[in-house]
Formats: sequence, C-alpha cells, structure tokens
Amino acid sequence: MRSLFAAVRDCLVSRSGDNSSGGITAEYRFPEGFIGFAGHFPGNPVLPGIAQILAVLHAISNGRQRLHAIKSCKFLRPVLPEETLLIRLTPAGQADGLGVHASLSVSGEQCAVMRLILSPTPSEDN
Repeated sequence: MRSLFAAVRDCLVSRSGDNSSGGITAEYRFPEGFIGFAGHFPGNPVLPGIAQILAVLHAISNGRQRLHAIKSCKFLRPVLPEETLLIRLTPAGQADGLGVHASLSVSGEQCAVMRLILSPTPSEDN
C-alpha cells in the first residue's frame, strides 16, 4: 500500500488550506500510466476507490494521519486517466478521532463523497 500512496502523492498538482475554517483544497491528476489503473480495468481504466481515499489522506496530512474508520463513502462517477480530481476537505469533529468530510469532483461534477475518521500515525520512536 505504501507504493500506491507514494504514486498518489506524486500526482498532486496543488494544495491549499484555509486557516479560518480548517478546510483544505487539493488537486490531483492521474496520468494514464498511474499504477492504480493497472488491471482496473483493462481497456477501460478507472481510478480505484482506494486511490481516491489515499488522495484524501495525502491532502489532509501528507501521511501524518492514518485511516481509523470510513464512516461513509459513496462513489458517484468514475475518475478516468488525465482528469483533474478536485478534493475539498472540511473538518467534522468526532469523539473517537479527527473527522473529515471529503467532496471529490472532476470538471465540476461530483464523483465521490466520504466521511473519514483519522488517528495520528504513531511515532517511529515508540
């Protein structure tokens, strides 16, 4: 999974944060040769859901948070090679961890919505 996360990270186009609301916006562009398209699906590549979730995790914290739970996740349209995926993140506090609401779109068309619960990545010193 780490190599897929690194491949997603390499597809980042831009990222900006809004300090007043805690929101984050990030854009990713997945080229035709992106590893996640291999076998998903031959002749008709579609970005796997796990790659979309990893893009959200990367946009939030560059890997300093780990996924604790997926509260909800709905995929509404496929993401194809060379499309720019826009991710808008807003905090959604949770008693059991850091909650985040993610809205993913391509060319203004919503392609996924998800609510994730995150937890800090343990220190490597422990």
